[in-house]
Amino acid sequence: MSFRLTILTLLLLLLLAFAFPVSSQSSQGWQALGPEGGPVLTLARAPSNPNVIYAGTRTAGVFRSEDGGVHWRSVSDDLPFTEVWRIAVDPNDADTVYAASTYTITKSIDGGVTWDIVLTAFLGLRSPPMGVAAVQDPEGSTVLYAWGDTDNDGGRLYRSVDGGAQWDVIAHLGHIMTVVKHDRASPALYVATNKGVFRSEDMGETWRSIFSVPIYPFWEKLIQTLAVVPGDSPELYVGINRIVNLSPISPQVARSFDDGQSWDSITSWEGQVQKLYALVHDPFFSSAYPYGLYAATDVGVFALSDEVWRDDSFGLPPGPIYDLVIAVNPQRTFWAGGEFGLYRRIYRSTPESPGSAQNPHPQSLPIWEPSQKGLYAKPIYQVVVDPNTPSTLYAWGDEFYRSDDRGATWLPLGEGLPEKAWWMLAASPSRPTRLYMATSGGLFMSDDRGEEWQRLQKGLTETKVFSVAVDPARPWIVYAGTSKGLFRSETEGETWHYVDTGNSNYIFDIAVDPQRPQRIWINRYGRVLLSEDEGWTWRRIGRFDIGSQGRIVIHPYTPDTIFLCGSRGLLRSEDGGQHWRYLTHGLPEGPIRDLVVDPSDGQVLYVGGKEGIFRSADGGETWELFDEGAMPRDAVSLDITPVNGDALYAASERSGVYRYDFPRPRPFRLYWPRTVWPGRICVSAVKVFQKNHGFMVR
Repeated sequence: MSFRLTILTLLLLLLLAFAFPVSSQSSQGWQALGPEGGPVLTLARAPSNPNVIYAGTRTAGVFRSEDGGVHWRSVSDDLPFTEVWRIAVDPNDADTVYAASTYTITKSIDGGVTWDIVLTAFLGLRSPPMGVAAVQDPEGSTVLYAWGDTDNDGGRLYRSVDGGAQWDVIAHLGHIMTVVKHDRASPALYVATNKGVFRSEDMGETWRSIFSVPIYPFWEKLIQTLAVVPGDSPELYVGINRIVNLSPISPQVARSFDDGQSWDSITSWEGQVQKLYALVHDPFFSSAYPYGLYAATDVGVFALSDEVWRDDSFGLPPGPIYDLVIAVNPQRTFWAGGEFGLYRRIYRSTPESPGSAQNPHPQSLPIWEPSQKGLYAKPIYQVVVDPNTPSTLYAWGDEFYRSDDRGATWLPLGEGLPEKAWWMLAASPSRPTRLYMATSGGLFMSDDRGEEWQRLQKGLTETKVFSVAVDPARPWIVYAGTSKGLFRSETEGETWHYVDTGNSNYIFDIAVDPQRPQRIWINRYGRVLLSEDEGWTWRRIGRFDIGSQGRIVIHPYTPDTIFLCGSRGLLRSEDGGQHWRYLTHGLPEGPIRDLVVDPSDGQVLYVGGKEGIFRSADGGETWELFDEGAMPRDAVSLDITPVNGDALYAASERSGVYRYDFPRPRPFRLYWPRTVWPGRICVSAVKVFQKNHGFMVR
């Protein structure tokens, strides 16, 4: 009698806990959450509007800012590629922009809302296009130039005078790196190839060589970039990366004060620079400022002063800077795009104290600061909702992050984790602060929600750990999949022992049946194995290969229903793995990376893949694209808030974490308890639906 009373009391308390008015939230569709930043490969400002700036990223396409780089938004929904190598803006129209990547150059006339392909390798361009430039001729009309990245066919240079509708081959100059215009009033044009610099005085009709790289034994010199300082006799600066006996040494900058008739060089750097990416002349340079030429390098930004390239990276994170842009809007402003995102420097003070070679950064000069609000270009490979505190999220890509406010802000953590060698994260359902991370350097554990990590190695002899799983019914039992097989801990990771799976091989995923924990599923190098006796014996399931990134998902309410997310699509079994079939109706061909079940309705499923997120309302029989809002592409990980599933999260290997808030009041799934271990309870499902701030039990 007392046991029944206890259970009824527990159920009543749970109902009362939910029986308060719940504010109904309207869905805004998919919302990008960040984290902010990500590799920025190229920058371009609009000459007709200095407040408009475009940024090309490695994984997330093109971003646009209309307030001088304070806020950014993605303009890549219609872009056919994600990696952007070069951007050019029409000098006469800030909304007409061109983006170049492998094999393709695209054009937008509406600021990036829509894009059209204007040149590809499949439309007559033998060598893949690498770059595009938009310049003005002396009459003020826009002329486009495009080039490839190989010299197999002589390095074709293309020109278009009608906005990219028609292209003509105007020269074969070699492996072209960049095209630079002298100034608007002059028809002079410069092309830098990897072996020399050429000049044209008629917008590209004819060319002559003005600089060539000398050849030395065991030396390799490759021109990377070119900067032109306008004037009656233009100054030219050529950036050259140097390799001696296959090892890079400090770059060389060749310089001419007489438009290429004579040259000297600058090789002194205030730092260990090994690669030069860009040279940028400050068009607003005056005698009041000490620097007029800047270099983007593999270790930051440098400024030329007194024949020495001096470090000008104060405030920048250590790492490569790929491009620089300078404008006045209305203050003199610098932008630097690099491996760790986008940074800005604004000269707000008057230049009475510009500094000197001895003190190049007086207090009146600013430092670099992050300027990437809305710039979501960081690849994220997994997102996990904390099972104990659903407002807390964990995500990892190149860094490990935690958010305590549903993704509004992110805190970079991970002290003690090996650098960039991570595979899988798992949260303990019984310890609110316990996390496990599988890495190529071993299995690590955190007891403070990711602040600090320590390696678990007592009995875990293999360092390459690819997967980790916590038994949902007995959370003191943890499994680790390694390059040498499966390991099991019955002490929450303190000690480990080897589990023989019949063949020591790579274990890329582990799934434990939530209702029958003796049933363990593993992905062993693409093959699916099942043990029904806690790992003592194993048998292979099916003859398919789901790939090394294949996921095994057990339906939480009907555990005989198993889903396999594989390299060839989505498989389902409804009889515990005896029979399988592909679910294809409405799903695109290709890999399916993850699947989650809606806790409010076990028939509702979500999967992620290259094309985005798809939803099924009938257990997987049919699917439709779940594309409300800025849907994430290349979704590699999904998670949903427990109990009522009011928010769905997706991790994109292009552009970070996304959230979808469901607009309607959702059913809460409570559970009828059954004892499965001393002092703890597990449950079977009872649905409770919110209705007019009251509840009905089904």
